[in-house]
Amino acid sequence: MAIGKKLVAVMAACRYMPQDGYNSFQKYKYTTAAGMFAKINEAMTEQGLFVQVESTLIELRDVTTSKGNAEKHAVVSAKVIITEAETGETVTFTGLGSGQDGGDKSIMKAQTAALKYAYIGGLCIAMSDDPESDTNATYQPPRRNNEGRNW
Repeated sequence: MAIGKKLVAVMAACRYMPQDGYNSFQKYKYTTAAGMFAKINEAMTEQGLFVQVESTLIELRDVTTSKGNAEKHAVVSAKVIITEAETGETVTFTGLGSGQDGGDKSIMKAQTAALKYAYIGGLCIAMSDDPESDTNATYQPPRRNNEGRNW
């Protein structure tokens, strides 16, 4: 399976995504889509893999915030299809994302989250910002000594 070997190399190159963005309104750090996608794109193209994305809007509904503002809430499913350029062999990852916005960005926010989570799950990417954490603790990848073993 040629694509499997190439995906292992991509997984090694993208094993960890740092928090490279800051939300000043809600005061937290996060991993940007641009930073994540740039790193993944570089690793994929080095391996001769290309990506196609199929997104599906699952739900779009009106919501009222606790402050009484009208917003839209969207849920999107993203299918990431990775193809080996020479053989045509494919692997598919899927992810779900939701987004809410008072303007026109709820669907885009949901799609971005769905794509990020498709890659995170499909490539087993460690994230420094765990959405389940109720503390400020963040993951840091282990450092390696000269023999390539973790210390």
